[in-house]
Amino acid sequence: MFNQKGTTLIEALLAFSIYCVVIVMFVTLMSTLNTSAVDLKKRERQMTFDESALFLNGGDETLLIKRVLP
Repeated sequence: MFNQKGTTLIEALLAFSIYCVVIVMFVTLMSTLNTSAVDLKKRERQMTFDESALFLNGGDETLLIKRVLP
């Protein structure tokens, strides 16, 4: 009743489109993960710098209050 070649072509195109969607999702996920890792590393570096600056300043409580309250 149906043309078998057309059905096979449609199935192949559907499978290819699903394959492309999975690849795009994987690349997007890896990109997002990489961006998050870079952002976390920047925050960790900044926090380490702030802690070392606080240690060098003697850990003064007034300095902490001035940093928190502008």
